[in-house]
Order: sequence, then structure tokens, then C-alpha cells
Amino acid sequence: MTAYSAVADPVASDVTADSADTGNGAPTTFSDRFATVFSRVLRDRPEIGDALRAAVPVQVREARYAAWATAGFAFCHFLLALPDGLNSAVGSGAHFFAAWLTGAMAVLFGIRSRWVWIGSLAVASLQTFLGVFTLFSTEMPTGVGPFIVLAGIMAAGIVLALLLRRDCYAWFARP
Repeated sequence: MTAYSAVADPVASDVTADSADTGNGAPTTFSDRFATVFSRVLRDRPEIGDALRAAVPVQVREARYAAWATAGFAFCHFLLALPDGLNSAVGSGAHFFAAWLTGAMAVLFGIRSRWVWIGSLAVASLQTFLGVFTLFSTEMPTGVGPFIVLAGIMAAGIVLALLLRRDCYAWFARP
């Protein structure tokens, strides 16, 4: 079946089309793309794949995307620090380690457990505290400048603000 064709059932006269995008054959939504990638990687851990495919409210999905964006920011900074040498890359990775953990915790948002919410808040708070502490310390880590630290503080603050909304809290609080 091609991306432009549809199959008609002559008996039921219903038309069904595949769920692939007509341009490149990719899944139609952004979260479906993440779910297919993670389900391939985590075949031995079905509960994590189920957590990614779980239907979450919009507020939780926004917090998940913000956490993934924060982890993506940390990963991009790590990649940009690589040409400066191993010392610079290690400094970047160590400074943004909590941001990487925040992105990993966002994978588990579909589990809908209180410990996932508390853990995400703790890790995002740790990233914020680490950023503020770095701004007021006497030396910056190698490869990390003050504007990058401020960007990390703002990204972690956005994740905190999204997780602390009443709707998001209520979704994680339900048994």
C-alpha cells in the first residue's frame, strides 16, 4: 500500500488509510515518533514502552517536552564542547548531568506514579540549584559560560513551573 492509496472494503464500504504521513512514511505525531524509537531501544523493558505510549493530558505532555528540550540542550552543549577537548566536554556533561536525568525521568511520566513526579521535581530543582551555585562560584567549569548557565537555570525553571501546575499535580496524584 502506498502512502497515497487507500483500501476500500467492498463488503463494509469503509475506507481505511494507513497512519503514516504521506510525505515520508513517518508516524503522524511527534510523540508517536518518540514512542517507536524508544520501543525499539527498550524492547526488554515493556513498562517503559507502555509509559511512552500511555495517553497523558496536555499539561503533562508539555512538561515532558520541556524536560526533553532541557536534556536536548544539555546534549547539544556537550557536543559543542567536544571540539574544545575532553576536559571541556566532561565539564559540560557534569554541569548538565541533572538536565540529562530530567529528560530520562520524562520518559516515565506515563507511569503516572507519585515517585516519578517527586523525582522529576527533585532533579529539576537540583539543576536549578547547581546553576545558581555555579553563577556565584569563583570558577566556572571548563567550557561552561555564564549565559549557558543562565539558559540551564531557565530551562530547569520552566520544567519546574510546568510540573507544579495544579492539573499536572492532580494527574500524578490519582491512584
